Amino acid sequence: MSEIELNEILRKRRLGSLLGLARKAGKVIAGTERVREEIRSGGNPGKICLVLLAADSSANTRKRVVNCCSYYHKACLVCDLDTDSMGTAIGKAGSISAVGITDQGLAEALARLINAPANQGKE
Repeated sequence: MSEIELNEILRKRRLGSLLGLARKAGKVIAGTERVREEIRSGGNPGKICLVLLAADSSANTRKRVVNCCSYYHKACLVCDLDTDSMGTAIGKAGSISAVGITDQGLAEALARLINAPANQGKE
């Protein structure tokens, strides 16, 4: 296994761990429709700071979520986790295509991790 592959595995593991931490802190909204509803509801105390889409989410799901995020000026990123891994990371049985993060600090940490170069070493 090359160093790049190992770094990619570690990055996915860190991403899953951060999502699990966010869920335990009550800072995750799971599911495409729940995320879209929360974005559209506006100024709630639990408003979404960042939306994460699973790498294998459908084109229709991506379009609906990205359009909603764009219209309401919310950050939206596609992460390296598939729908099953995303569901597992947040403790939900089944596939989860989209999650909303409601904590600014966790959102920034997740965005840094997702945007980090694939060949970067440990943070």
